[in-house]
Amino acid sequence: MNTTSWTHLRVMKLPRRLPRCARRGLTLIEVLVAAVILSIAALAALDLLAATDAASLAARRIALASIEAERALITAAAAVHDGRNAATRWTLDGEGAGEALASCSVEVRATRELCSVTRADGDAVRLPMIRLIAQVTGPDGVAIATLERTAALPNTGGAQ
Repeated sequence: MNTTSWTHLRVMKLPRRLPRCARRGLTLIEVLVAAVILSIAALAALDLLAATDAASLAARRIALASIEAERALITAAAAVHDGRNAATRWTLDGEGAGEALASCSVEVRATRELCSVTRADGDAVRLPMIRLIAQVTGPDGVAIATLERTAALPNTGGAQ
């Protein structure tokens, strides 16, 4: 029989218990800190989204008010061309202008002016002009959009 000595055999060592800091995994405090950091980031993203939405609504409102002011100027220019009074004021309803401009008002002011124009021969000619100003104001009285246009008065009969 072959006898072997126990001294030559390798004995498998049992794994020692690792110290607490070397263990894998997260503690409850680490998970809570990560959750707080993620919550703060999510709230910041939501706040940014709300600010972007408000800015988009304000830009849409200004664009719609500019369109309404342009319409008012076209109507006023047609009134001047027909010899009627161009100064008007009305309130927008929610249907025609959209709910962004509901209860807003449009006012068109017309002022007559004399405009000096120099001809090619160097002589100055004064032409009667009309300045049309259309302003859209909100229900609180703050101007949303203001547009201005000048036009020659019809039937001026030449230079003055």
